[in-house]
Amino acid sequence: MDTKSGKRSDRTNDWLLNEILDAHEKGVTVAVDGKSYGIQDIPDLCGVMEAQEYMKSYVCDRSGKIVHIDFDQIIGV
Repeated sequence: MDTKSGKRSDRTNDWLLNEILDAHEKGVTVAVDGKSYGIQDIPDLCGVMEAQEYMKSYVCDRSGKIVHIDFDQIIGV
């Protein structure tokens, strides 16, 4: 692995870890490509997401509170 891609993997993993931990603390569910993940799945998620580009989107309830976060792979990037 070259240094440049290693740094990207570290940044991706840190970002993902922070997003999932923050969501978990707030009771927000997280899905990647339609599959739900929790904090126990962080090691698996890091491997899934490190080589791809993802877009994050939010699902809110009627009051505007975020209740779910989706990460969907961006195809063609």
